Amino acid sequence: MIEDLGRTYNDLNQYPVFPWVLTNYESEELDLSQPSNYRDLSKPIGALNPSRRAYFEERYNTWEHESTPPFHYGTHYSTAAFVLNWLVRIEPMTTMFLALHGGKFDHPNRLFSSIALSWKNCQRDTSDVKELIPELFFLPEMLVNSSGCDLQLPDSPSGDVQLPPWASSPEEFVRVNRMALESEFVSCQLHQWIDLIFGYKQRGPEAVRATNVFYYLTYEGGVRLDQIPEGVTRAAVEEQIRSFGQTPAQLLSEPHPPRASPPSSGTADLAAPAALTVSAARAFAAHRWLAGGCAHVAARHQDLAPPHHPLVMDPVWAAGGAAALARRHLGDNFSQRVRARTNCFVTTVDSRFLIAAGFWDNSFRVFSTDTGKIVQIIFGHYGVVTCVARSECNITSDCYIASGSEDCTVLLWHWSARAGGIVGEGDTPAPRVTLTGHEAAVVAVLVSAELGLVVSASADGPVLVHTTFGEALRSLEAGSGAASPQQLALSREGVVVVAYRKGHLAAFSLNGRLLRRETHADRFRCLALSRCGEYLVCGGDAGVVEVWRAFTLAPLYAFPPAGAPVCSLALSHDQRYLLAGLENGSLVVFHIDFNRWHHEYQQRY
Repeated sequence: MIEDLGRTYNDLNQYPVFPWVLTNYESEELDLSQPSNYRDLSKPIGALNPSRRAYFEERYNTWEHESTPPFHYGTHYSTAAFVLNWLVRIEPMTTMFLALHGGKFDHPNRLFSSIALSWKNCQRDTSDVKELIPELFFLPEMLVNSSGCDLQLPDSPSGDVQLPPWASSPEEFVRVNRMALESEFVSCQLHQWIDLIFGYKQRGPEAVRATNVFYYLTYEGGVRLDQIPEGVTRAAVEEQIRSFGQTPAQLLSEPHPPRASPPSSGTADLAAPAALTVSAARAFAAHRWLAGGCAHVAARHQDLAPPHHPLVMDPVWAAGGAAALARRHLGDNFSQRVRARTNCFVTTVDSRFLIAAGFWDNSFRVFSTDTGKIVQIIFGHYGVVTCVARSECNITSDCYIASGSEDCTVLLWHWSARAGGIVGEGDTPAPRVTLTGHEAAVVAVLVSAELGLVVSASADGPVLVHTTFGEALRSLEAGSGAASPQQLALSREGVVVVAYRKGHLAAFSLNGRLLRRETHADRFRCLALSRCGEYLVCGGDAGVVEVWRAFTLAPLYAFPPAGAPVCSLALSHDQRYLLAGLENGSLVVFHIDFNRWHHEYQQRY
């Protein structure tokens, strides 16, 4: 919606605008389950304080000027100067801020120095009705004076922004602020804020009733510049429009509908949901999955007794005989240099195809999980392919496939669900982009279409972050002692978790900041992140599956020992079951309840 209205990061006068959503910036602890900690989004920022609202309404009602229409607010919620003030600590905004103020930083009392103080000013100062910018929900670097600018802030000699007591770091503040924005409390009110900024309460009688009228020059069409003769008057009007805020174009003339509650996650849209396993001997199985809202699947087996667990064994293996191995074996063309690991295999979202790496001819191959036959053989690397990964799917179930190799490169491919395979520009499958930078064999790779990023790790390090267009962004270093990354996990929020060989576990932000590092007695072989990105599930040589907080790497829970090293982990689509593949060939299914930790830990900071 913001983009459709022409708000863009390329124009400080038309910069995207986001709402204040929290009101508690002073407590030692923040409870996101308490409605009192959230702002009333049905009112503009200038009308939240009753006494200040009365002041603005009196100004409007007593306004007398022949050429200027009455207004509540002479300032605005978004101006170029406000944006530069929010972002004064990062370039190029620092340079632009100095240019705006004659080469000097503004008076310390007017600089953005404290989250709590900025909120207070928006409640008591009649000339301050600022809303927020998007960066406060995703860019913790804007809160840190990493350039060492001499801001002369009396309460912060370092120049960093003072955070609320409940935020231990800039990353923590941004994460909690974003969680509040995406909470049900905000979701059920957000349409009312949209009405104020972009909708029917933006102007006219409804704006007057909502105490939401700004100075007339801030509105689109508020003045006809072509009717003002050239000269001082026109130059003054143009400068005021540029400098004192521009209200977005009115998009809606009727109330915006409230957001619907998110649908329950299930796998009911899949024709034949399955849990795929691959053994060290490269034999696979496609077990039928009966849990997770798949009532239509269970109905097809209603003649059977209700299962005690959510899996029905692969019918091919259940039938037994030599035919089972013939239909479920991936062949004998695997390189002896590549050990079968969870990184070597990935399935498509519908479980119809299995993609396997590790073949001696430097290819990776696509198999049909129904027949076990090879569907595609993909060449592109100059060394044995050591790992593969799949991104999230778009609405047509297309996705990225990333492959890492002993040739030290990562190739990015396009999977077409319609074609049932990897496609290229012509008839022959070809990689979209080649990612370089490693100096040893790539051992793990992840790709996120939503974030537009590829994360990869080589045998002796480092962990590299690339864009899906091929640009190398940064290297993630956990410091001394943490060498040889083995496993990677990436959340939708941009937290990268890396498991190293000697039990080291590290969490990074996408901008390369080391958030936390822990050492564990176990050597982790596999990682899995919950869909919300809050929880990390780990398994390794000790045979114990553990649940950790992904952001802080705080251990939360350990399941009973499984009896053998854990080689692979996967969460069901509905996030209610955890599947663990063991070194002895067993598949263990745990019931997992993330809500237990959601209410106990997530709501309080």
